[in-house]
Amino acid sequence: MIDTIIIFEILANVNRKLEGGDFLYQKYAELRDKAGKTDYAVAKETGLSTSTLTNWKYGRYSPKFDKLLILAKYFDVPVEYFAEDPEDGR
Repeated sequence: MIDTIIIFEILANVNRKLEGGDFLYQKYAELRDKAGKTDYAVAKETGLSTSTLTNWKYGRYSPKFDKLLILAKYFDVPVEYFAEDPEDGR
């Protein structure tokens, strides 16, 4: 039960960030660049499609939680990373 509540809180934070534009893609791009990967490499190694990454980039839609979990595991960061905003200390 507590895990479910935490997941909903994380999703609410991510949704708030997404309302401001391409925040989530920027977080992903920082991780990708730091790892020296391309979108193609990330897609191939995670099973996500390149079109999914492109759609996030251009704001066509927001990633679902299961996709965020895949990226978090791939980049070895907590899923909460995607909801953190370095400007407000969260």
